[in-house]
Amino acid sequence: MKAEALKIIATSPDVIFLMNYNQIEAGAKELNALGYKGMRMAISLDDARIANAPGLFEALIVGRATEPKDEFRNAFKKRFGEALGLSAEGGYDAVLTFAQALQETGDTEAISRVRDSLQHGKFVGAIGEFTFNKDREVVQEPVLFVVRRGKLVLISEN
Repeated sequence: MKAEALKIIATSPDVIFLMNYNQIEAGAKELNALGYKGMRMAISLDDARIANAPGLFEALIVGRATEPKDEFRNAFKKRFGEALGLSAEGGYDAVLTFAQALQETGDTEAISRVRDSLQHGKFVGAIGEFTFNKDREVVQEPVLFVVRRGKLVLISEN
């Protein structure tokens, strides 16, 4: 990773986005070792990963989807006997929205009608209410955190 990190730093970026979740520690470690002081961001990071790498992710900004609703958390725990894993709510909501689109169109053969139903529908799932835009991306308010003293801290809207 050192060669890649050096190439990136040489371009004087405004921000470095760490997007490979499986190698996020290695990437952060190289950037820190090379003295990179600029902004770093990641799409996902959990408390366990932060705790297992003390100081490595300090000041990293993390974007996350809305946390799953307590009702979903409780139902999951009751049904499976364990707490939610990373992204269980996303998988649930993906299946839920597809099933709703299939039900609304009443046609499992016309994929274009199902796609259109997804694009124009409003859905309520484990993460609350969301829609899709014209590019079929989930539209929901992002939630931003920053790692401070080994904890994810919500960045307020101030």
